Amino acid sequence: LGLAVRPLDPGEQQELHTRGRLLVEDVTGPALAAGLQAGDVVLGVNGSGVSTVAELKREVARAGRSVALLIQREDAQIYIPVDLG
Repeated sequence: LGLAVRPLDPGEQQELHTRGRLLVEDVTGPALAAGLQAGDVVLGVNGSGVSTVAELKREVARAGRSVALLIQREDAQIYIPVDLG
């Protein structure tokens, strides 16, 4: 996928005005090509909410060749399709 994520602490969640729990710290490979950015908050994968790194990995593993990531960027929630090849 090409994402390095970490859990947000409650203070960061409040500061970012999000209920998401996973902050993107670094982006490479397919995720970078799809337009994800450091600072995005991952909310879901293919319609399933994710709140831990383990859940994110599980949903991506189930996805096959592509995933649709629901992310929060500033005040907007957007789906970003990522081709996993």
